[in-house]
Amino acid sequence: MQSIYQLSLLFLFCLSSISLAAQVDITIQEETRSMDKGSANALILKLPNTSYKKVNKLWGKYVRNFKGKTKYNRKINEYFSDDATVKEMSDNTIDITAKIYNRSDESTELAVWFNLGVVYLSSSEYPDRYVIAEKLLYDFGLLVSADIIEAQIETEEKQLVAYTDQLKSIQQAKLAEENNIKKQQEIIRKAETSIQESEKTIEQNITEQTKQKEIISEQQKLLEELKQKLNEVRKRK
Repeated sequence: MQSIYQLSLLFLFCLSSISLAAQVDITIQEETRSMDKGSANALILKLPNTSYKKVNKLWGKYVRNFKGKTKYNRKINEYFSDDATVKEMSDNTIDITAKIYNRSDESTELAVWFNLGVVYLSSSEYPDRYVIAEKLLYDFGLLVSADIIEAQIETEEKQLVAYTDQLKSIQQAKLAEENNIKKQQEIIRKAETSIQESEKTIEQNITEQTKQKEIISEQQKLLEELKQKLNEVRKRK
């Protein structure tokens, strides 16, 4: 018998520099899975868009909430929590076994076995307790979701800093060009003033040339007259 419990969690992700909100369905179902102590009924939590390394690390922290003696077997990638306390599920301590599977579709699966002492938890034999186990995995799903969002926030905050730095660079470039324009305008203003002064000097020069030409013309006339007088004097000898 399978019981499917669908949960909707909100994930944030960035696509082409545009932040979008997307709902991802996370499912919890039960099925028989094998682990170190054999095959037994397990609850399976599917976590899309997650990494094996991150989920494995988070489960190691999460299971501490149940105060059992937890060991991680690296050879088989399996957590075993002995004498864990889940008061809502059982008045006695229970054993919790967990294993994370890395899937090829960029998702992970978490299989959790709850040993109640004699049998493993199932929805058919312990429907009330099964709901508690579903809630336990649901809360872990929220923890994973929050961790993904926090990582996304950290990434986007760094991107915001980078964008802000780029804006400052653009603003500084604009300020540099404005200052350059001011300098060039001052150069142009001084050049225009110099041109105006040169134009006035040229006008004065032209006037002086005209006067000088008149003086030269008068001088030439005087010389001609003197030469004529000299010739007349010579002729009288």
